[in-house]
Formats: sequence, C-alpha cells, structure tokens
Amino acid sequence: MPVSRIEGRTGTTYRVDKYDGDGKRIRRRFKRMKDAQAFDRAPLDRVVEALSETVRDTGFTDLAEHFLEWVKVNRAEKTYDSYYHVVWPSLVPAFGQYRLSQITVDMIERHKARRLKDVKPVTVNMDLTILRIMWKHAIKHGWAHTDTAARVGKLREQEPDHKAFGKTDIERILQASRKYWVYPLMITVAHTGMRQKEALALTWDDVDFEEGVLHVTGAKNYANRLMNMTPQVRAALLECRAGHSDEHEHVFEFRRKPIKRGPYKTLRRIAADVGVPQFGLHSLRHTFATHLAAAGVAGHHVQKSLGHKHYASTARYMDYDRIGYRSTPDALGYGQSLPSGLSQEPDAEND
Repeated sequence: MPVSRIEGRTGTTYRVDKYDGDGKRIRRRFKRMKDAQAFDRAPLDRVVEALSETVRDTGFTDLAEHFLEWVKVNRAEKTYDSYYHVVWPSLVPAFGQYRLSQITVDMIERHKARRLKDVKPVTVNMDLTILRIMWKHAIKHGWAHTDTAARVGKLREQEPDHKAFGKTDIERILQASRKYWVYPLMITVAHTGMRQKEALALTWDDVDFEEGVLHVTGAKNYANRLMNMTPQVRAALLECRAGHSDEHEHVFEFRRKPIKRGPYKTLRRIAADVGVPQFGLHSLRHTFATHLAAAGVAGHHVQKSLGHKHYASTARYMDYDRIGYRSTPDALGYGQSLPSGLSQEPDAEND
C-alpha cells in the first residue's frame, strides 16, 4: 500500500497500512520515508512476527483493571461509574479468561448476540463502545497491535418514544406540577436545561438573586457555566428559600433532606394527571433545547447553555418533530427582485 505523508503538530510522519488474511489492519508510523518504504515492502508474515515480539500480550482482566484505574484518574467520577458497571458485570465475564491476542471478532459478535437477548441495543452498544476504548488503551500501552474491537459494528438503535414536549404539553405539565413539592426543581430544569445531577447539586451559594444568575459548577466535561434566572425560576427559588429547612446547603430538598435521585414516582403521578407518557427530568432538558432552537437561538448558544463539549451532542437534543416546528422559507431575502411576469412555460433546453 502506498506510503501516506501526514502533516501534524509535531511535524511530518509517514504512515503505512497493511492487512492480514483476516482483514486486520496493521498501521505503523515512521519519522523517515526510508523506514516507511522498508516496512511497506516487507512480507506480511515477517511484519506480524516482528510486531508480535514488541507486544506484551496481556490478559483481558489485567487490561480491565489498568484501564479503570486510568479512567478513575483522568475522567469524571460519573464516567468512571458508568464504565465500571459495564466492564466488571459484562465484559470481564465474557472475555476475562482470555489474553488479548486470543479474542477474535467472532467472539465479540457472539457476546453482542448474547447480550441482545437480555438488554436493549443501546446497552449492547455501550458494551462495544467501552470495549473499543479499552482496545485503544491496550494499543497505546503496547499490549496489542491490532484494533480487534473496532471491527465489530454497532446495532441500530430505535429512537426513544419521547424526548421533547410540545408547548401545550409542557405548559400543562408545569401547571399540574404546582401542587407537588417537585415544582421548583421542574421549573428550574425546564427553564435552564440543567442536567439532573447539576440541578440536584445546586447550593444556595450557586444562586445569585441580586445578579439574577445560577452558577452551574461541577458540571460534566467540566463545562461550568452561568444561567440567567427567568422570572418563573426566580419566583420558585424565592419560595423554595423561604420554606427551606436550613439543615443543609442544597437548594432542593424533600422532607428536609437533599434529593439524591430523580423524583420518578412524583413525575409518574404528574404524567398520569396530564395524560402524557412517563418522563424524567431529562425530558425537560430536551424540551428546553428544542424550544430554544426553534425560537431562533443560535446553535452554539444552545450548546453553551446545555454545557456540551461538541455541537453534535446538542443536535441530538433538538426534537423539532415533537413541537410541530416547520421550516420558514418566507424569511429568505433572495429572489425578491425578480419580475412578477415570468413565463411559467418549461425551458425547452432544460426540460
């Protein structure tokens, strides 16, 4: 295969890809063109043998332990928790008795098929995502030279039955929630798009009534941000402050204690009262993003409001179909100076 010249921040490198009989890709980078050309000309069996000598083949369980320790140090606590509860209950039982060199694409495919009998495609895909990250970790540390996990395709996922609420439904939901203790939390999430964890972690030090802002700290991706308080949020939080137990620093409480998890039972009651599908606080986050974008707020502003690192994440939150959004081509400014008496006959040359 031809040698590829790569221009990077650290300078020029030369990349060569080779493929074995099973279609596994072996990629190497070189600082000198001569070395890349020599690798490109070398017989494949000699290349595989040479690479195998440089790889310290390790067991999958050892990789799992090392990988999770790395995640614990380098990633957020929530990320570590989500990875931990996939690696040990699912991946280690499936592959823990093997060394990395023994794990094949077919073995991963069989694991995927077994998991699909018990869990949804989105859960199976989480297994595959973490497995791919683990394999890249192994390659980085010299424990593998081919990315076996990357060759296993993910399953198609069905769109959730419900994301964002239309204007009528969200008005009815918030109105119905007024008779429940959860209303201040719901109106805050609906008007700021906070994640559930961010909202439940909110303390009175984060609430600035004088400036009219909320400080979102300890956010995912470390994207701390300021959110303006709408009049509705301000009124709800002032009422919340007046009736607070003062036994802790958290804004939202239930029976004089901070809320540790989503108020699922209460939200189910509200959904039944209004006659909408069951929902969680995350649906209010989707609703916030969708209506904000439909109102003409620029995408990057919506992204900043949600605390997303990448705009692709923000786009998934914008569920226009749910709110009946339609394109507005009448806002276009071009073509308005064309004469009104244009012929309606088709162009013979272009028909």
